Amino acid sequence: MKTNIYKNLFNLTAFEEEILSWDENQINDYLKKIDSNVLSFDLFLHNGDNFFIAKHPRFIEVPTHNHDYLELSYVIKGQIIQNISGKEIILKQGDLLILNQHVTHSIEVAGQNDIMLNFLIKPKFLKIFLHIWRIAMI
Repeated sequence: MKTNIYKNLFNLTAFEEEILSWDENQINDYLKKIDSNVLSFDLFLHNGDNFFIAKHPRFIEVPTHNHDYLELSYVIKGQIIQNISGKEIILKQGDLLILNQHVTHSIEVAGQNDIMLNFLIKPKFLKIFLHIWRIAMI
């Protein structure tokens, strides 16, 4: 089971297939939508969900942006280069990056063998979790 999940992470997602079919104008249009924008958690989830897990899309950069949620990024394989507040950070296999809300960052193009999972968490969820944990520790 674990082997199948790991192998499936290397399969192209529908979005990655779409990216590979784009011409330069389509890529530029996509990048303009993200550049310097605040990404909202509501773009990914609805109906009151508090967290979301997704494989980071390969083959396209993620321009400078920030978001209204916490983001944990875990590198499964290869490396991912992020620029965080103007500083280049090279994440390698096994590295975990935790970004607070509103941290300005960008991500360079990830290649075929660069696999990263993103865990998006609403701050409200973390507050509830910590509250429950504190109660359990009493």
